[in-house]
Amino acid sequence: HVKTPFSTPFLMNCKELPAGARVGYDRELGVTIFGAQYRKDVIAVNDGHRRLAAVKRAIELGAPIKTIPLVLKERSDTMADLTISLLHSNEGLPFNMYEKSVIAKRLKSYGWSNADIAKEMRCTTAFVGELLTLAGAPQAIQELVKGGQMSGTLAVKTVKAHGEKASEVAKAGAATAAAK
Repeated sequence: HVKTPFSTPFLMNCKELPAGARVGYDRELGVTIFGAQYRKDVIAVNDGHRRLAAVKRAIELGAPIKTIPLVLKERSDTMADLTISLLHSNEGLPFNMYEKSVIAKRLKSYGWSNADIAKEMRCTTAFVGELLTLAGAPQAIQELVKGGQMSGTLAVKTVKAHGEKASEVAKAGAATAAAK
């Protein structure tokens, strides 16, 4: 069970990684086993989402990978602990603004204040506010951001400036940009 949304640019990067994935692994995937909330044990990746995606892509392309090394994390870790681990264990491709917005939204849902999120994410509370605006933006705008057709910053500005009409404005802007 991989619980992290990825953008199209991220997935395109994974398509470029299989050659490295065929050679080997630089470190194990971190996983946690959850049970009660799912009514059965579920293994959740909490460190190595991109490596897992790259390995799956390599297997699709015919790489002879039979096993993937895993490290079992503490079962007692909370979802907030795992989210923080995800944030700080990322040593590869930096998270884009959309991915950061998902992390901020998760932490907010666990009862964290904007100030606490900012401290953990090493950014300003104003930026956390922008991340939460993006995380709460209409689905159409989020899809434009995930697809690389609109920057996260422009998405936030559009939502703030146009409110309920933000999706229409964003789609029109993306269509105009695509036509050029």
